[in-house]
Amino acid sequence: MISPSSGGIDVYVNRLSEILREHNILVDIDGSTKEESAFDVAKREWLSSDRVKEIVSKIASRIDFDKYDSVIFHYGKNDIEQYLPVVLSNIGKKINNPIYFTHFLSRNLFSQYLKDDKTQKEVEKAVCEFFKSYLFFGTFARKYMEKQSGNSLSGVVSFLPETHSHEILSESEIREFKNTFNHSESVPTVYLPGFPANYKDHEFLVNSLTYVNKKMRLVIAGRGWYKKLGFDKKIIGKAEIYVVDKYLNSKEYKYLSSYSAFGIFPYRQPDGDEIFQGSGTIPNFIYEGKACLGLNEASVPEYIGSGGIITLTGDTKLFAEAIDKLLDPKIRRIYELESEKRRDKFSIETHAKEVISLLNSTIK
Repeated sequence: MISPSSGGIDVYVNRLSEILREHNILVDIDGSTKEESAFDVAKREWLSSDRVKEIVSKIASRIDFDKYDSVIFHYGKNDIEQYLPVVLSNIGKKINNPIYFTHFLSRNLFSQYLKDDKTQKEVEKAVCEFFKSYLFFGTFARKYMEKQSGNSLSGVVSFLPETHSHEILSESEIREFKNTFNHSESVPTVYLPGFPANYKDHEFLVNSLTYVNKKMRLVIAGRGWYKKLGFDKKIIGKAEIYVVDKYLNSKEYKYLSSYSAFGIFPYRQPDGDEIFQGSGTIPNFIYEGKACLGLNEASVPEYIGSGGIITLTGDTKLFAEAIDKLLDPKIRRIYELESEKRRDKFSIETHAKEVISLLNSTIK
């Protein structure tokens, strides 16, 4: 497994590797260290494109690719691992059965941050030509990448699985988290966890709350939200909004998906050159049997399915009507039952079996 050392992908890669090892597959994880980021934290600036290429070349030289039956590449839009296929192609290095897991559809490290469009084109070309197989986290990703490449791509669609079900919360931890995350025992509390990504339309969500007719408490939790929203508590219409600006650990994610009245996902395609395909938070809520609300964007309808409500992007009144429906316990329970039926689709064990099947077919 080639993976960045932080940023969320690492959580998924480590969890998947644990399950694969339980199936007697030998798995090593390598890639960049925290010190090998494209962003210099001390100087608070991006490295040069040439410097990033040097770092990636060193990573490529220290990994003994020949000892593996298959190498799976994981990286996001800003991770230096995306340049590895270019480095390996440039030196004529043949990799045994390389597979690309499509965590992000936008690979804009070089175009947006390092200002190197030539290298960006090399990266895009390598994504379409270097790999033998692909794992797409939804049919939206498959269609998008095949359109970009102009060819059909060998691989499978396997939903991004939940990654927090193995966490066990003690009674004292639950009490602590209820206090930390402003849980209310008198009105439904809805949690929106995660950092303020460009695809999370917080303005749309806040505007929708002005039309909600039932009382509720919305808690937006994640590092960076206070700066984005400009408040830590606010009342809009009948909704109380709280902001908990902190980095969330795995147990806190487990709590937030377990104790939210339902899942709310105002996710849409952002402006600019970033392509949104879906979110790893949605599977956590579905796995917990929660009714979910989302917009008709990318893979969101595919993930939520019959387990929730999908509305049109930009229609705040329609989104508010859907919130009111899910605030009704009887209506919410109908969707919860449907969500529970979809639980196995987002199990890490189910996903691991699909990964094993992909490995077997690719290596064969």
